[in-house]
Amino acid sequence: MAVCKCKMCGGDLLVTGLDRVAECEFCGTQQTVPGADSEKKLTLFNRANRLRLNGEFDRAASLYEQIAAEFPEEAEAYWGLCLCNYGIEYVDDPATGTKKPTCHRASFSRLGEDENYRLALEYAETDAQRVYREEAREIDRINEEILSISRTEKPYDVFICYKETDEAGNRTPDSVMAQDVYDALTDKGYKVFFARISLEDKLGIQYEPYIFAALNSAKIMLAVGTKYEYFHAVWVKNEWSRFLRLAAKDKSKHLIPCYKDMDPYDMPDEFRGLQAQDLNKLGAVQDLMRGIGKLLPKNEAGHEAAAGGATVSSLLRRVSIFLNSGDWNSARDYCNKVLDVSPEDPDAYEKLLLAENCCRDTNALAQLDTAYDQTPAYQNAYRFAGPDGRARLDGCVRARSERRAAFEREKKYNEAVALAKETASAEKQEKAVGLFKELGDYKDSPALLSRTNEVYCSLLYAEGMNLSGAPGRTERLKAAGCFEKIPTYRDAASRFAALIQGLYNEQNQEIIRTQAELNGAFQARDGISARLRAEEAALNAVSGSIKNTVAQRDACEASYRNLFYTGVNKVGGLLFVFVFPVFVMLIALITENGDIDVETLLQGYLGFVAINVVLLFFERIFVRIAKKRGLLAMAAANLLLWPKRVSLSSKLKKLRSATDDYDRKETALRNDREQLRQVEENIVSRQQRLNAMTAENNDLRARYLRFTGN
Repeated sequence: MAVCKCKMCGGDLLVTGLDRVAECEFCGTQQTVPGADSEKKLTLFNRANRLRLNGEFDRAASLYEQIAAEFPEEAEAYWGLCLCNYGIEYVDDPATGTKKPTCHRASFSRLGEDENYRLALEYAETDAQRVYREEAREIDRINEEILSISRTEKPYDVFICYKETDEAGNRTPDSVMAQDVYDALTDKGYKVFFARISLEDKLGIQYEPYIFAALNSAKIMLAVGTKYEYFHAVWVKNEWSRFLRLAAKDKSKHLIPCYKDMDPYDMPDEFRGLQAQDLNKLGAVQDLMRGIGKLLPKNEAGHEAAAGGATVSSLLRRVSIFLNSGDWNSARDYCNKVLDVSPEDPDAYEKLLLAENCCRDTNALAQLDTAYDQTPAYQNAYRFAGPDGRARLDGCVRARSERRAAFEREKKYNEAVALAKETASAEKQEKAVGLFKELGDYKDSPALLSRTNEVYCSLLYAEGMNLSGAPGRTERLKAAGCFEKIPTYRDAASRFAALIQGLYNEQNQEIIRTQAELNGAFQARDGISARLRAEEAALNAVSGSIKNTVAQRDACEASYRNLFYTGVNKVGGLLFVFVFPVFVMLIALITENGDIDVETLLQGYLGFVAINVVLLFFERIFVRIAKKRGLLAMAAANLLLWPKRVSLSSKLKKLRSATDDYDRKETALRNDREQLRQVEENIVSRQQRLNAMTAENNDLRARYLRFTGN
């Protein structure tokens, strides 16, 4: 279960991932809620909701835009933008005790035409769409009431934006300073909106219609302040930020910041680039009046005099002639000639409106379906018109709205009738039921609603009965969903309760079984981990033994090698020095005369020995000759080194045995590690499955409690 904040009162709403519509237990209001699939998303929604409840609509809108960027299919983000665009705040209705919307940012456009509203409907589920449509109709009704009141207001030249009271409820220096400016402006003949005076006769009623009219008609706003906090006060910022948006579209509007007793760098960042007025300076008010006079020059020409001696009335008669003959371009030209002479003439603006829309009279205008009421010509015609003219223009807009509403109703009725004929589709029957409910008493909608609802309930009941006997859990969940939608039909309520209870118990048993398997997996993991530690220790011991054996082998080989070559050198040297000369002498004597003379042999032998002794001092010659000593010397050396060879062979066998043991243990360790990895993957999989089953059971329990009203 996730927690999000109520859009009306700020209380906590407990929602599941499946809920899209919830009822607040604190204010009792049914409302749409965001998807509970992301903790970050809910946190952003709660922050945006808190800002909107505090009237900080621009900051709230920036958060809703962030949510829409990260979660583009979240319908509630687009609906939040709609609420911020219209400055919606929910207040208690004293008559009914329920929460009703109030509008702090009226608009000439309908909420139903807003792009964000269209996206909210596109991504919303059926129940949420119904709530959105109901709230949109109520907001459009309130907005239309504001517009109807604002149209009766006379236009203003200047709007003074300031903070009236401080936190203690006392009047601020800003208010006193703003009134001084107001008095100076009115003395100059300007029409000035100053809330302290302009709204003093509006106690007990909504101020928004009058503020809206003043913001849209005024050409200049004076934002007056003495503190950073006062410029950023919620309702002060609401006024100057709205005016800046209007000025971005209408270049004839200008905002002039006026400050006193503060650093100009403490003014809002949005005022950067605007020429501000320091009211601390001597003569600042006179400078301000002169600047406003340049932006709003007074027209001192007579309203009846026109170029070439023509009068306004004669020019208007020409316009009527052009309208009757369908010469729209000439009618527009002559309307502009009238407005050059009399820039506030309501008849000229009304006829200009007719010419721009190619209409001969207001009856033809009432038949148009275009948004002509959003054009400057219409707004100026309404702004300067008297009661009769405004009633006439209101009648045109009302006729268009009624015709459009009738067309939409008929379109919706035909769609519902077509869907109702699809008696084999529960989905289409459900949609038809929803449309007939929205149509109310239109034509025979109540009768068709009753008949369609009966077909819809019977289809769902039959589908639920068919699926409830299936062995699969998915089918039985679908069956429960069917019975849940028709709680008052036959025994659907008891069947839903039985299915939910059975599914809950079945899932609970599976949870217990999975938990036992998970515990077994934990034990297996611990056993394998202990075995791994033992095998790693044994492997390290074998590795140490191998290192020792290798060291012994290397030492033995080095010793053998040294002894071998030393033995060869010694034996070979002796043989060469003492034995080889004997053979040489014998061969020489035998070859010479065939007889052996001992004395001669001895002399020759000693001579050879002496020569060999001398040759031993010449190592290079000795080495070259030693290479030719033959196998006899090597064989003799090997006989002397036989014990060393046996020892070396033994150590090599021991080394091969230790290496084979190491390979076996390493293979076992690798296998156990793979087994441990598989066990851990099994644990993760079972844990995820356990969490999913627990969440599903919690949802089942919540559905059951919600269904039974507990």
